Amino acid sequence: MNAWLTSHFFHPSLVAGGAALLAIPVIIHLINRLRYRRVRFAAMEFLLASQQRNRRRILLEQLLLLLMRMAIVAALVLLIARFILDPGQLSIFRGAKAHHVVLLDDSASMRERWAETSAFREALTVIRELLAQGAQRPDTQTFSLLLLSRPDQPYVSQRDIDEDFVLEMATRLDPATFRCTHQALDLVAGLRAAQRFLAEEKGTVQNLHVVSDFRERDWKDQKALAGVMEELIAAGVTVNLVKTVPQAQNNLAVTELSGAVQMAAAGVPLRLKVGVTNFGREPARNVRVTLSDDQVKLPLSVVFDLIEPSTTAYHEVDVRLTTPTQHRLAASLDADVLVEDNTRHLAVDVTPNVPVLIVDGQPGGEAGSYVADALAADPGSTGISALVDAPDALRRRNLDDFRALFLLNVSELPADAVEAVAHFVRGGGGVAWYVGESVRPPHYNEVLYQDGKGIFPLPLGRSPSELPADVTTSEADLVPSDHPLFAVLAGEENPFLGSVHVRRYFPPADDWVRDDQQRADGVTTLARLRNGQPLVVEQPLGAGRVVACLTTADPPWNDWARNPSFVVFQLDLLKYLARRDRALPLRTVGEPIHLALDPAAYTETVEIVSPSLDGERTTRLLASPADDGSLSAASPAPPVPPSGKPSAGVRLVATFRETDLPGIYGVRLLNQAQQTETRLLAYNVLPAEGDLELATTANLRKRLGAGNGVQIQEPGQFQWLQGDEAGSEVRSFLLWSLLVLLVVEQWFAYRLSYHPAAAAPA
Repeated sequence: MNAWLTSHFFHPSLVAGGAALLAIPVIIHLINRLRYRRVRFAAMEFLLASQQRNRRRILLEQLLLLLMRMAIVAALVLLIARFILDPGQLSIFRGAKAHHVVLLDDSASMRERWAETSAFREALTVIRELLAQGAQRPDTQTFSLLLLSRPDQPYVSQRDIDEDFVLEMATRLDPATFRCTHQALDLVAGLRAAQRFLAEEKGTVQNLHVVSDFRERDWKDQKALAGVMEELIAAGVTVNLVKTVPQAQNNLAVTELSGAVQMAAAGVPLRLKVGVTNFGREPARNVRVTLSDDQVKLPLSVVFDLIEPSTTAYHEVDVRLTTPTQHRLAASLDADVLVEDNTRHLAVDVTPNVPVLIVDGQPGGEAGSYVADALAADPGSTGISALVDAPDALRRRNLDDFRALFLLNVSELPADAVEAVAHFVRGGGGVAWYVGESVRPPHYNEVLYQDGKGIFPLPLGRSPSELPADVTTSEADLVPSDHPLFAVLAGEENPFLGSVHVRRYFPPADDWVRDDQQRADGVTTLARLRNGQPLVVEQPLGAGRVVACLTTADPPWNDWARNPSFVVFQLDLLKYLARRDRALPLRTVGEPIHLALDPAAYTETVEIVSPSLDGERTTRLLASPADDGSLSAASPAPPVPPSGKPSAGVRLVATFRETDLPGIYGVRLLNQAQQTETRLLAYNVLPAEGDLELATTANLRKRLGAGNGVQIQEPGQFQWLQGDEAGSEVRSFLLWSLLVLLVVEQWFAYRLSYHPAAAAPA
């Protein structure tokens, strides 16, 4: 009974005394019945007869009057004791010993600023107010703080709230030193962690306060969120959602900075793609993006005339990097409400040139020269260094020195050459095949194709086929798909592919299914002939790609090499195939740096150079031995050793987890020759964090479901901490009811009382 009174009255101690006051109308009623003296006289017989006739009506009227007077007293007691119909509205600091667990959202979007504050500062204010209220009731309240970035590691665990603790937390939660992350975080995972944390404690009132900005995008998985909250409430936990952002603001973000960085060569223009997203509700005009290299502003910028709401605009710009070294590029916007997504970083490893190995199966043949001229007729403008060699170069040379391989009209390859090419492709390299008269289909099918497991993407037919000229159709011999390889050449505005004539080609084997979806072996047809036969096909292999063109690279079988589109296609093909494992990685903030080094190539010394608020910080790690089988397959690949072929077995492993700040991180390795190798990694904020659209309270209640029991508090309001507004709707009802009862009671009492008629004037 005491628990019920405590949860339904703001002043439960007054209820007992108020209940006793209900006896006053009864006592007064009884006294009034006893204060008359009985005197019998003759006329009483007539009065008794009249009373017998009206007794029941009078009794009912008197009881009704008594009940009204008792209701008036009850209403006064309920008003004074402050009756609350919904206990959830009551102050969270009432009743028995309570445990307050705060799940604090410290994701990147909490850095949104307005006026002199931010979403995260407002969240810290909520925590300080909560602690201040708890300190007013010492020895009854405990506090825990979980950060959404690491909810399984409580920042504060079950501390008693008192004045000393409030002062301690004021220092620890100073916004100047206690900052939120730059990461995108999972609210469901945080709630699950809080659920596990609360499940370990029994016997106390449990309150979970989720302090967040509550973005609309966070509620896409609303079933999971509603489900875990229902489980918490079913376990007796009071769930309180505390909002920190009053209204959504417009925001612009640089969401893309990319390019064919695997082709970056010194002095050669590198085309970069810059993307800016307008996350606001209004168009953005004259948006300027500045570019920098190694923190030095470049003499160029990108201007977007108009970016419509909820859209991303792209612009391409050429940047010339003159020095063959690793460059730190950045694209930046002017500061706005979320500064952290205004800059995007890109690390580029610029080499003196892009080496390509072209293997011509016919010594002195023209195929190699056609491809070499297309790729590197002017090395100063393309940055490509094309080396034409015989098939035995696949055995003599270290293939990891090249970005891609072109194999032209090769009849067959020895086993060790096949193994070298397979290792090159699976490690991230790319191979382009062109067939010709020297090709031996049995060798290709048995050794190179290997039922789809080899380095050639499809089985060949027994012999080449002719494609007769057809003057009755206007259809081109070469019909490209919408693959990026043909993006520049396809379309009606570009007539070059339409003028290519193919006279001879190698068809696939008869039993090879032509339909890609029906075959479902990962091989994709990129271009077909007008008779429907495939001409260019692609197959992924390990981390690399294989593209096969089923005609020659020189004129005997077609005139493509004499067409302007041939040069464009070869350049785009090289960009598509060039190994990307040499391109410096792009990461999202928060992803740890995992290293698994070959001990035959590297020592255990590792240094991580990371960005900091004061510049850069260097952290030294010692890699420890670990067996290959214990390494996670999801761990990113380490820098490739100079040998290109790491030894099997034991690895030296190290992990660096402090990658919250966006920027360029450097990994310094010391090889066995005591030389330092540096590899840069670009870390950026997840673009979705720039979407600042808020989930309204109405939408939150709708998604959580009616009667869910979750309390939602508006930004900047702290009445829920004191319970000042609790029961306001009940008090209004009681006041009106009391007014009506008083009026009716007076009318009823007047009606039931005796009023002698006024004497007539003399």
